[in-house]
Order: sequence, then C-alpha cells, then structure tokens
Amino acid sequence: MPFVVPTYLTDRNLPYASDVLYHDRLVYFLPTGFHPIETHSIAGFPMYCHGASIALPKWVWDFCALYFENTKATLRCLDILAPLRVKHVAIISAAYPRGRAAIDHAKELLEKHPSLLQAISYVDLDMSFVSREVLSHVLFEIFLEEGYKGALQYFKDNSKSADAVFELVAAVLVNRLRLFSSGASPILVYDHSWYPAIAELDSIQSGRCDEQTDSDAIEHFTYKLFESVLLPLFGKVDSPRKAKMISQIAEKQATSVSALKAACQRIARDFVLLPTTDSALRQQALTEGINVQIVEPLAAVIRKPKRDLIGLLREFSLDSTVIGGLLAIADVTTASTVGLAMAAGALSTGTKYLLNEKQAKSEQPSQVLIEGMQRAGLEEQEVVGRLRQIALSSVEFPTNWGAVQSAA
Repeated sequence: MPFVVPTYLTDRNLPYASDVLYHDRLVYFLPTGFHPIETHSIAGFPMYCHGASIALPKWVWDFCALYFENTKATLRCLDILAPLRVKHVAIISAAYPRGRAAIDHAKELLEKHPSLLQAISYVDLDMSFVSREVLSHVLFEIFLEEGYKGALQYFKDNSKSADAVFELVAAVLVNRLRLFSSGASPILVYDHSWYPAIAELDSIQSGRCDEQTDSDAIEHFTYKLFESVLLPLFGKVDSPRKAKMISQIAEKQATSVSALKAACQRIARDFVLLPTTDSALRQQALTEGINVQIVEPLAAVIRKPKRDLIGLLREFSLDSTVIGGLLAIADVTTASTVGLAMAAGALSTGTKYLLNEKQAKSEQPSQVLIEGMQRAGLEEQEVVGRLRQIALSSVEFPTNWGAVQSAA
C-alpha cells in the first residue's frame, strides 16, 4: 500500500490503472490546511494589507492567488476516483510541525548540506502546491503566534533576496519531505524530478547509501514491466467511467491480475539475474519472456482471446522505445538516477520563477485579488462540508508517522 507523495491529490498524480491493479490500494493526501483559522487568515490577508497600504513582493500575492487552486483540483480528482475510494484509494490528511522552529531546522539542514538545496532546485515545482505549503506555514503557524504583523515581518525577512525566497520555499518543502524519506513505508512518486531530493534527504537522515540489491531490482523491474504492458490498454484513471472499470477488474479478476504479476516477476527475475552483459542477448531474453509468459494471464485480465493478443504483444516487444526503456531500468543502480537524468542539472521552471527578480518587486494587492480571495475563502468552507460527508478510510500507518491522520 504505497503513499503517493510528496504533493496532494491532483490531476498531475492521478493513478495509472496499472498502479491500482499492482498495489491494490493507494493512499493520497489532501491539501494541507482546511482549518477555519487558516482559511480566514489567508482569505483576509490581501484586504488587510490593502487597508493598511502595505506592499509586499509580487510572489506573495501570486501565492495567495494559487493557494485555493489545490482545493478545486482535489475535489475534481475525488469525483473521478469515487468508484475506487471504497477499497482501492484512501484519502488522508497530514498534520505535522510547520512552525518557525520546524522551518528553521530545515534551513539549518539545507545550509549544512548544499547538495540537498541543489536537488530541490531540480524539482519541477507545482507552484500551487508550493503556495499552499508556504502560506500554511506563514499565515497559519506564524499568524497564530504573532498575528498579521508578525507574518508581514516574516515575509519581509525572507524576501531580502531571490535566494532568500528560494531558501524559504526549499525549507518548507524539506520539512514536508521529512515525513516520507524514512523508508518506513513504500512511496509512489509520479513526478520523477522529486527523486533526487527524496533520495538525498533519506541519505542525510539515515546515513545509508542508496544502493539497490538484486531483490530491489527484481521488484522494481516487475512493477515497471507490469505497468508497461497495461499502459497502452488502460492508461491513466482520468474519468469516473475508467475508475469504475478498473474497480471491477480489481474485484472480479483478482486471480488473473495476480497471475499477470507473477508472470512479470518471473520474467524480471530471469532477466535481472541473466549472467551476461551482451545487450542483444538481454533484449532477446526479455522479448521471448514477454511473448511466451504474458499472453495467457493478460488475456484473462482483459477478457480477450489469446489469439487477439499475440499480435499486440509482438508489436509491444518489437517497440524499441518500450524495450529500450525497460532495458535502461535494469541498469539503474539508485532510486534517484532516473530523476537526476531527467533534471540534467538544469534549474526547474518553478525554481526559475522564484529566482526571477520580477517576483521581488513590491506592490499592493489588487482589488481583483481581494475579491477573488474572499470568494475562494467562502468556497473553501463549503469544501470542508463536502469532505466531512466522505466516509473515513482505515489506513495502517508506520509507527513514526504518528502525525499522519486518516481524513477520508
């Protein structure tokens, strides 16, 4: 039962059908917040600043505009996944320290380990997620202790340079990542650019090197082969209709799904442990394994005659992109390799946005923002009412995840 991390349930991390069938149950997080004080504080902040003629850097107002976007995305995805929520998708809320002390500790960690700050700079940041985490820290935790005046000073103290803004964001993100980097429970990361940061933090906290054993390699290859076979057939669960179909397959064809997983595991074991580095021989062994062992269990899963799948699998096994990708997976030695390769040392779009000098220019909140925030605050209260109507899920958490709470 993997936890989908580190962001909230959104369109960007809706599950692939293969994930639901392979893992049987996934756990997603609601956006941080939903406390009445936080909603009121954030919705009213632009009006407070406007009334006092207070100007703040542009990034603060951009974050305010983005904060409530998370709620809309999560509600949309909850509706999509409704047929799976009874048995296969759990929705939970995380409550963890986000006050000044927690963020200062994260800043100290980043200062001590510059490689962690660099890894964060590679992440393809979802700015609506970033805005929710940062404002939940400043306009809830800081606000509770020091009010709007303290929050204003905090914004100013952390906006003295573009680097200071990025360091605040990085510290807030690292503080959240610490929930998931212990290895206490399996995690599922849809945005691979997060891998380097998660792996780096795990290495710092545990002192372990991120080395892959044969068992790890076989399990990972089994999962990716299972995903690759089903991806062209089912794709992503992006509609209630597809969610219902996958739910029915998981329930009615559980034995066939297990048989397909077992076939993928046999292929993975034989391939990963193959005593040769000859790429041609390795590719031949992989394609033969797929053509021989996958047809029957796959036919049972999708309820098609085996003869209808022979041509499909032949095309699949001859697809150089798919096979090349699977061959590359077998050569991965650490969990962060994929993410590092994708990042390629370049700053992410989100990071470039934060380091942009335009975001540092001070301005007063616009009337459009003030009115939009007031509407969004009222809508957020309605959302809380809807969430309370969703049946609670039963999820077993690792012992060191005591702050994670089941919400829906």
